[in-house]
Amino acid sequence: MAQGKRLLIIVLALLFLVGVTTEGVALSDEKSVTTPSAKLPRTFEGARLGMAKHELNGTVLEGRRDSGAVNHAVLTVRPKDPYVQRVQYRFHHGALREIAISYNTQRVPGGHQGLLSRLKDIYGDPIAENQDEYDLRPDVLAVRKTVWEDEATKMVLTNSRRLQNGDEIQELVLAITDNALQRAYEAEQTQHYRKKVGRVPIPLSESARYQ
Repeated sequence: MAQGKRLLIIVLALLFLVGVTTEGVALSDEKSVTTPSAKLPRTFEGARLGMAKHELNGTVLEGRRDSGAVNHAVLTVRPKDPYVQRVQYRFHHGALREIAISYNTQRVPGGHQGLLSRLKDIYGDPIAENQDEYDLRPDVLAVRKTVWEDEATKMVLTNSRRLQNGDEIQELVLAITDNALQRAYEAEQTQHYRKKVGRVPIPLSESARYQ
């Protein structure tokens, strides 16, 4: 009988310890929960990803359009903001696909690192940070990209160094992109490329003629 009581006491003690440990883990997990990062931005100074081209009216442009840099797919604007050098609005079939903001690097407090830190504070850690990207243009010395992405939107901060008239300059560009429109744009570009390649005459076998 005494042995049975001792066994019961041991079992109850073990159950108590397990309960305390589980509660501690739950409290620890609760403390580790962080505030979710904000959703990635889809607007900038009145322009909204996905908006129709005709909606990008005088309220957004305010007569600041670059006359030498306008075509059906891209509008380039030079804002009055001293921190921004220019903004490019890129379209796909009349819908705003991407907004690319080129900053006056010398005016941005902290330069690239200052802007990167602010973006991380608001939108959390990126999926890729300062990732080297090869650029074959002869005037480009280095390109590094930091990327955030969710289901609807991709945001990329590009920090590049290149030569201009023999001097090395730094460029800082933040782009926000509509993922669905970007996929449609890339698919169409791929199709156009294949058509161009297909027009190049090459020898074909009989079977290849009907493919």
